[in-house]
Amino acid sequence: MSNWKAIVGDRWSGAEIRRESPLAGDASSRRYVRLRVVGGGAPPSVIGMRLAEATPADAPELPFLEVQRLLETAGFPVPEVYAARDREEGSLLLEDLGDRPLAGVLDAPETSKTEVERLLGAVAALLADLVTLPRVAGSIAFTRTHDEALIAREMEKFLAYGLVGGDGVTSGADAEARAALSGLAHAVATQPRRLMHRDFHAWNLHVDPAGQLRIIDFQD
Repeated sequence: MSNWKAIVGDRWSGAEIRRESPLAGDASSRRYVRLRVVGGGAPPSVIGMRLAEATPADAPELPFLEVQRLLETAGFPVPEVYAARDREEGSLLLEDLGDRPLAGVLDAPETSKTEVERLLGAVAALLADLVTLPRVAGSIAFTRTHDEALIAREMEKFLAYGLVGGDGVTSGADAEARAALSGLAHAVATQPRRLMHRDFHAWNLHVDPAGQLRIIDFQD
């Protein structure tokens, strides 16, 4: 288990955690906790992210850290990383963006049409900037390939969880559905190669307290 008290104290001398609140996780082995912090010049709230395992000894660093730095350097609105014990225990302290995923903001009755249009325009701009980011030599973001085999595997997940009962079983899928998804995987794989988020949707975009869009879950 992560020793959040020690990590917070190392990052902000004199800071103390007053409350730890577990947060709902995502579709992964990562676990999250919100830490309410006082003293030491620390933000009043930070997010602790616990990974399933520490960084392997033969890996330069966690993909999350490398991609976060790449995007932050390029000016993308990603959460700040305050501290990382990626090798010791797979624990990170991150900026707390709040609890306003874009999906919830767009559906809220109090969100005006003007605000919806502003946010969707910002989404389009972020996506355009992401796919046109110049290649950075040595970055893991430009060494992994979303090839036809990987796309086909993700189509299989869509078939299992989106089209056939949602229980992960694809035995009820018909040949026409499989053929259509196979053709789609091939068509996608033939498109020009660009940087992609791989999980770019309205639950992985948050509206921070200042009303600005922020990108999360970008490590893949």
